[in-house]
Amino acid sequence: MHARHELYEKFRQDEIDRLILTSVGEEGIDLPDANVLIEVCSLYGSRMKMGQRFSRILRPKDEGAVFYELVSRGTTEQDFSNKIRQFLIAKGYEFSSLE
Repeated sequence: MHARHELYEKFRQDEIDRLILTSVGEEGIDLPDANVLIEVCSLYGSRMKMGQRFSRILRPKDEGAVFYELVSRGTTEQDFSNKIRQFLIAKGYEFSSLE
C-alpha cells in the first residue's frame, strides 16, 4: 500500500489526528471526519480546486467544520482570495473574516 493511503487510513481510524496535504487533497480522497482545513497560499489555484478543497470538510458531521485561509494583506494573493470567496458566497457558503 502506498504511504499516502496508509496515512489516510490512520486518520480515518483516529490513529493520527492531522494530515498535511498538498494538491493530492483536491481529488480522489475521502476524509469524512476532517473538520478543520487550513489553507496557506491559494494564489495559483482555480475556483474549482478551491471548491474541491473546501468540500473536503463540509460533509455533515456532529461537530461542524471550519475552513481557515491564511492570506497576506495587501497582496495579489488577497485579491485572488477575495474573488474566490465571492464565487463561493454566490454558491451559498458563508464566510467571516479575522483580521
